[in-house]
This record gives sequence, C-alpha cells and structure tokens, in this order.
Amino acid sequence: MNEIWKPVAGYEGVYEASNLGRVRSLSRTIRCGHGKYRRMAGRVLVQSMQNAGYLTVHLARGGRVEHRTVHRIVAGLFCERRSGCDVVNHIDANRLNNSASNLEWCTSYDNYHHARDIGVVKIPRGSAKGAAKLTETDIPQIRYLIARGWMIKDIASMYGVASAQVSFIKSGRAWSHVP
Repeated sequence: MNEIWKPVAGYEGVYEASNLGRVRSLSRTIRCGHGKYRRMAGRVLVQSMQNAGYLTVHLARGGRVEHRTVHRIVAGLFCERRSGCDVVNHIDANRLNNSASNLEWCTSYDNYHHARDIGVVKIPRGSAKGAAKLTETDIPQIRYLIARGWMIKDIASMYGVASAQVSFIKSGRAWSHVP
C-alpha cells in the first residue's frame, strides 16, 4: 500500500500524518531564544504509549506542546465521519494498529458492542459476578426441582435468593449459559 501524507489539522506546514498511522514533522526554520533562527530537519515522530494503551505524539507550535492520540489524528484525516459519531474504533481491536484501513468513526455504543462481540470486553456471567449467590452447580439442581413440581418460593428460600431469580432461571432469562 502506498503511504499517503496529509497535513494535521491546526498544524498545517508543520506536521503531517499518513494513512499507515505515522506522524512526521516537516523541515522548517524556527526562531530560538535571543532572536536567532535554526533550521530543523523533518522526521517521523516517536510515538509513546498512554496509560490506556493508545499511541500518542507531541505536537509543538509557537512554544506550546500538545499531546494527541495518533488514531484520532489519522481517523480525522482519512476516515469518513458520520453525524453523531465521535469515537474512533480500532476494527481489529489492536490499539497499536493505527492505519486508516483499521480505523472507523462510530458512537460509544457501537464501539462497546464491537469490543464485546469480538471478545475484548468480557461480560461476567454467573458466579463470575461478584454478588452472585448461586453457582453453576446450583442451576441444574434448581431446574430439576422445578421440573419435579416444587414451588418457586420454596426453591428460592432454600437457596437464599428471590423468587424472581428462580422464575428467571425457569424461563431462561437468567443463567442461560449453564446447560
């Protein structure tokens, strides 16, 4: 794939980003202290990792330094942004892969569900939830008692849970992951 460079918004003539997820400074002359000028050669910037695992770069202009995430810079330049979409999603869930083909604008709802669907976000189920009173071994026993005609309130008091919980187990709305 050919690398395409575009100027970074707000830093035109100073920085560019590529569709492959790289950011570079352009060759330019800057004013140093004491009124002197210095020629700076352009270079690809070193990317550092944030606490959240996203790559960032430091962009400087006029004595001010701004830390920007690479994925948002690249998506802003190369990805179509639909109305209401303000989150950048890494399609392959790899936060280090900031190529434009791996990025898309979406809503936070869509971003969460994408992460859940591909297994990045694990939803605790059953006894993995901290407040669960039942375990995976209790569920087949409860289903057996229901099938034998026991009253839901009696089963609930036996296991120390609400009657609604036993009803949810009966209907399949709760603990459906247990065979």
